[in-house]
Order: sequence, then structure tokens, then C-alpha cells
Amino acid sequence: MGKTRKVRIEACVFDAYGTLLDLTSAVEPHLGALGDMAPRLLTLWRAKQLEYTWLRTLMERYADFARVTADALDYTCARRWESLIGHCGRACWQASSG
Repeated sequence: MGKTRKVRIEACVFDAYGTLLDLTSAVEPHLGALGDMAPRLLTLWRAKQLEYTWLRTLMERYADFARVTADALDYTCARRWESLIGHCGRACWQASSG
């Protein structure tokens, strides 16, 4: 038999998006109001989630996933769809976090 080597695991990382988390379900209740903007909102929201995660990691300024998701949604609504902030921004956020 060969030697068994013990390895100390420092961290375990996985991508939950699309497996455990799908932002589409957070936006679905608002499809009537969003119309054809929904896919673009989702694309930008997800892109900002990833960008904010990477930037905060590089800057060593940790924020939990809920904070990153909320910040990304705030950016998305303020940047592209200011009218959504009052209409469905917070509702989308609550659906994604709940």
C-alpha cells in the first residue's frame, strides 16, 4: 500500500449561481412591468455581482453575498432603470434573498 498524505484544506469554493441561486425567479413577478427590459436587467445584475465580488476580493474588503447582491441590484437600477428602484428593485432583492 502507498502512503496516505494528509492535506489541510484552507478553503472550499463553489459557484452556486444557476445551481442554488437563480435571479430570474426574483424578477419573474415583475415581468409585466419590466417587459423586454427583464433579460437586460438580469444580465447586468449578474455581471455586477461578479464584478463586485472580484473587486472586493482584490481589495481585501469582504462583503457577504447578500450585500454584494443588493449593491449590484442598486447599481443596475440606478444606472439603467432608475424608475425601477421604486417599482420593483427592492421587491426583486427581497425575492432573491428570501
